[in-house]
Amino acid sequence: MLGKHKKEASEALKKASEALHEAWDKWKSARGEAIEQYHAEKQAAWETRQAKRAAWIAKKEAWEERMRENISKLEYRLDRLESALARRQSNLSKLEDMRDSARSDSYRDRVEGWIDEENDRISDIEKKIDQIKEWISDMTAKLR
Repeated sequence: MLGKHKKEASEALKKASEALHEAWDKWKSARGEAIEQYHAEKQAAWETRQAKRAAWIAKKEAWEERMRENISKLEYRLDRLESALARRQSNLSKLEDMRDSARSDSYRDRVEGWIDEENDRISDIEKKIDQIKEWISDMTAKLR
């Protein structure tokens, strides 16, 4: 091999080496960009999941708060109905005393009608109380 050929071979190797280094640098750069893009997409997906989770938690907490408010309202209503029931039972007792001490049959019959009406009212209140207790129980179970 002559000097001229050695020089040509050396230059060819040098050009090939430069081309190889350039291609390697391009590949590393492209790979780095791909990795950055992958991490950015992964981060965006994580942030989206976190946002959805936060929205779900907020929605769940709002629902729980509404359920607690409804339970509170029902408990208030239950207290009022139980008070009304106690008043009605007290009134029923008075009516029964009036019936027992009645001096005439017509008055006793009239008081019997009042007693029947009072028993109907008591029955209605007891049904409402049972329904409200059931609702409270259902709502409390849903909160668990």
